[in-house]
Amino acid sequence: MQYRVGADKRALILIILALSLVLSGAELALIELKYGIFQGGFLQARPLSQPGQRIAYLLFVLGLNTAVLIALAGLWQGLARRLGVRRRLGLFDFSLAMLSLGLGGLALRFQLHAYFGDLLSFAVARNLGGGSLVQALHYIAEEGLMALAGLALLLGLAYLLRRRVARGAEQLWSPALPMGRFALAGGVVAVVLVAAVNRSEDLAVHAKRVNTHLVLDAALNTLTDFDGDGYGMFAMVRDPAPFDTTVYPGALDIPDDGKDQDGLAGDFHREPAPELRVVDRGGRHPHLVLVVLESTRADALQARASTGIDAMPQLQMLAAEGTHSEHYYSHTGFTTSSLRAMFTASVADHGEPMLSAQLKVAGYRLNVISGQDESFGDMDRNTGLLRHASHYSDAGRHADRRVFANASAGSLTLSNDDVATQFEQLVGDADFSRPQFVYLNFQSPHFPYHYKGLPQRLTTDLLARKDIKPEHRKGLRDTYLNACSDADAQVGRVVRALKAAGQWSNTLLVVVGDHGEALFDSGYLGHGFQISEEQMRTVFVSNRRLQLPDLFGHADLARLLLSNSGFQVSGAREEAGVFHYVGLLDRPDQIGLHLPDGRLLTLEPTLRVVRLKPAAEGPVRVMSLNEAMQQEPSAVQALITRWESVRWQSHLNRMAQKTQPA
Repeated sequence: MQYRVGADKRALILIILALSLVLSGAELALIELKYGIFQGGFLQARPLSQPGQRIAYLLFVLGLNTAVLIALAGLWQGLARRLGVRRRLGLFDFSLAMLSLGLGGLALRFQLHAYFGDLLSFAVARNLGGGSLVQALHYIAEEGLMALAGLALLLGLAYLLRRRVARGAEQLWSPALPMGRFALAGGVVAVVLVAAVNRSEDLAVHAKRVNTHLVLDAALNTLTDFDGDGYGMFAMVRDPAPFDTTVYPGALDIPDDGKDQDGLAGDFHREPAPELRVVDRGGRHPHLVLVVLESTRADALQARASTGIDAMPQLQMLAAEGTHSEHYYSHTGFTTSSLRAMFTASVADHGEPMLSAQLKVAGYRLNVISGQDESFGDMDRNTGLLRHASHYSDAGRHADRRVFANASAGSLTLSNDDVATQFEQLVGDADFSRPQFVYLNFQSPHFPYHYKGLPQRLTTDLLARKDIKPEHRKGLRDTYLNACSDADAQVGRVVRALKAAGQWSNTLLVVVGDHGEALFDSGYLGHGFQISEEQMRTVFVSNRRLQLPDLFGHADLARLLLSNSGFQVSGAREEAGVFHYVGLLDRPDQIGLHLPDGRLLTLEPTLRVVRLKPAAEGPVRVMSLNEAMQQEPSAVQALITRWESVRWQSHLNRMAQKTQPA
C-alpha cells in the first residue's frame, strides 16, 4: 500500500484553515451584528474602539478556532486511521461534523439572543421552568421544533452527499502522520489562548461571545476548581483562595466575621432589622380581592392600540376612583418568585407565607381561582394557599379546559373567561358574613399573547406565534395590548359581580402584575432575563385611596394589604429602594437596585460591570466595578449590601426550615 504523507498533511492543513476562516468569519459577523463590539451597540460596556484591541480580538478568535480544529483533527483522523476510514471520506466527515457543530452552535446561540439578548443563562432557563429543569426543557422545546425539523433535513442531505463521496474514496491515511502531536499542539495552544485572553479585562468580556471559548473556559475552570466551590483558575474573576471552600467570587458573606468571603466591598456588615409583626386590631375586616395579571407592563395601563382604542379602560376607571402607582416593581421578573415575594413579604428565598397565614388566623376564608397551574415552581406551597385555601381552582385541576395543547405544568392555561366565570359563581355562593380573601390570576398577557377564543377587542390583525419577530414590533404591540385588554375586561366583570352582591363598598380590590414584559424593546422579548423598566415595572391599581410608598415592590404588598384591612403592621419594611436580581439569588447573572431618587443601578457580578440609568431620559453610564466604587460609592455599597442581606436572610430561612419537624 502506497501512502502520500505530504499530500495528507497539505489536505488536512487546507481543510483546517478553510474551516477556521469560515467559522471564525461567521462568528465574528454575528458577534458584531448582535453586540456591536467594534462599532459600539446599545449598552455595550466595553467596545473595542482601538485598532490594537480589534486586531488582538480578531487574532484571538481565528487562533482559538484554528487551535481547537487542529486538536480535533488530530483526534478525528487518528481514530479514522485506526478504523480504516478512507482519506477523502475522513476529510468529508470531519468537515461536515465541524461545520454542523460550529454553524449549528452559532445558529442556536444567536437565535436565542434574538429573544433573550446576552442574558439567557442556565439559571434563567431553569427559572423558565419554575425551578425545574425538566419543565424548562418542555418550555424551550416548544420554540425549537422548527429548528429540529430543519436540522433533520440538512442531515438527510448530508447523508446522501456522503454516499456519493464514499464511492470514490480509495486512499488510506498515512500511518506516518503525527496525529498525536497534532492533537497535543492544538490543545496546548488553545489552553494558552484562553488563559491569556481571560487576563485581559477588555478582551475577556467579549471572549465569552465565542463558542469555543465558552466551552473551553467552562471545562478548564471545572478542572481547576480544586475546592469544589464552582470557581477555578481560568475565569475572568478567579478564585482568590483555590483551596478554601468559603472564599470565592459570590460566596455567602458571613456578616461581621472580619472576612470578605465574596470579594465584594469588604466584609458584610448587617444592620439588625426589627421583626415584622402583625396584630389584628379586631372589628370587621374588609373582603380582599387580589388580582394578578400575568406579564403586564406598567405602561399598558394608559396605552392605546394603533386603532386608537384604550387598552385597559376598566383599570383606568379604578385608578381614577382609587389609587395607582407608576413605580411598582417585580424583584425578579419571574412569576414564581414574584408570587412568593407577595405572600412572604420578602425577596429572600424559603420565607414563610405570612399573608395567607395571617388572614387565616383572622378568620378569613381563602379562595383561589387561577388561570395557571399554581403547583408550577411550588407556587401553591410558597404562597401558603395550598395549605390555607378553602376553595382552590387552577389550571392544574382543570387541565381538560386548557387553551393550549401542551399539558406541561408551565404551559397549562385557563382562559380569562373561565377564571372570571368561576369568580362570578364563587361570589354568588359566598357567605359574606365572614371576610373573604380571593386570589385571581389572569394569563392572557403571557407569551404568545393570544389563544383560540381570546376576543379581538382592539384589533383583528393579531400576530401568530410564528410571526412574533423584531420586524413586526407594531403588530406585536397591538397583539399584546389586545391580551391586556381582555384581562382588563375580566377585571370589569369582577367589579360588577361584587357590586351586584352588594359587597363593593366593603371590598379592598388590588390589581397588580407579576412582572413586566419586553416587546423587543432594545431588541429583547420576554421577561426575567434583564433588569430593566420594561421587564420589572408592572401595574398597581386599587379601588381605594391608599397611602403608597414613592417606590415599592412585591415584598411590600402583604404589609400594604394587611395595614389597610384592620391589622397593625410594625417592623422595618425593606430598606429604601427596590432590590432586583436575575437568575439564582446565590449566583445571579445581574443584581440591581432602584434607588430612592429613581435611578437604576445594576451589577453583573461575574463580569464586574456596573450600569447606572438616570431617573430621567439620558445616557446610561457603564463602568467597571472599581470605577463605580470610586464614582458612586454609596449607591454601589447599598446594592451589594442589599444583595448580601437578602442572601443571608435566605440562608437563615433555609436553616430554620431544616430544624423544623417534618
